[in-house]
Amino acid sequence: MDLIETGKNLGFAGGCNVGIVHSLAQGADYIWLLNNDTTVHHAALQSLVEVAESDCRIGAVGSAIYSADNPQRLEAWGGGYVNFWLGRSRHILKPVSVKKIQFITGASLLLPRKVMETQGLFDDGFFMYWEDADYCFRLRRAGWRLAVAGQSKVWHKGSASVGHTSALMDTYFNASAARFFEKHARTPVVCLWTGVGLRLAKRAIAGDWDKVRAVWAGVSGGWVAGR
Repeated sequence: MDLIETGKNLGFAGGCNVGIVHSLAQGADYIWLLNNDTTVHHAALQSLVEVAESDCRIGAVGSAIYSADNPQRLEAWGGGYVNFWLGRSRHILKPVSVKKIQFITGASLLLPRKVMETQGLFDDGFFMYWEDADYCFRLRRAGWRLAVAGQSKVWHKGSASVGHTSALMDTYFNASAARFFEKHARTPVVCLWTGVGLRLAKRAIAGDWDKVRAVWAGVSGGWVAGR
């Protein structure tokens, strides 16, 4: 295993890009992105590759993601979808047709070499969150298909980078949401501010003013940066 020092925190997308470029230069046929707060079934990678090789049109394959705290609870069947009306994303919590999946979560994401060579790297303007959805939307727009390897089982702790209760998570999430909707929504202002309004209201009702400020800081900064 190679350890690459970048000299600074590049965020999830930027950090993955460094590893992807290095792996492709070493001749890798596939890139497997796997969060550092996961444990995997021994056949997880093999199952991903088998699905990827079953159809040359498949551009990304995801795993069945389970909770590390409750190993029988499914947290994501490969990934999820984006509700543009409410300005939010949701994971799919049961096996479904791949037609209903709009993105594969970056917690476990297999990408064939040919995809990286033709579609490029992650958008490093996403420091954390939404970069996986952005990449999969780009793939689907280019004609690639998404797939899920149900036998590729991964147990995920979740939010290990910043913590479940950290206000910083709200800053990162909403900054990236602003960038995502600016890139992919027909009416980005409506999508974004509906979702932000809901998140602000939820935190205000709970009296968590640190998170209210974090949401606002994230979305206002992300919206300006994305324009």
